[in-house]
Amino acid sequence: IPTAVNGDVAQYATDMYLKEPSGTTQKLIFSKFDATELDTYFKPGTFVDSYLSLNPYDYQQRSGIQLVATKLVIHNE
Repeated sequence: IPTAVNGDVAQYATDMYLKEPSGTTQKLIFSKFDATELDTYFKPGTFVDSYLSLNPYDYQQRSGIQLVATKLVIHNE
């Protein structure tokens, strides 16, 4: 999951939401940039809806396309 730096604060560049079985969706706000904090949401068998974008890049005479997750909806069961 990519990160974005805003001043002295690093945050996830991907918007993440938690969808309850009732259909209610809430945006996840993380208190710190820590991959272990994500472990509570991403467990084996968890369904995730992902919204992806293709971003072209040209860096140091190399070009290509990056597949970037812009939004993740994690289904809580």
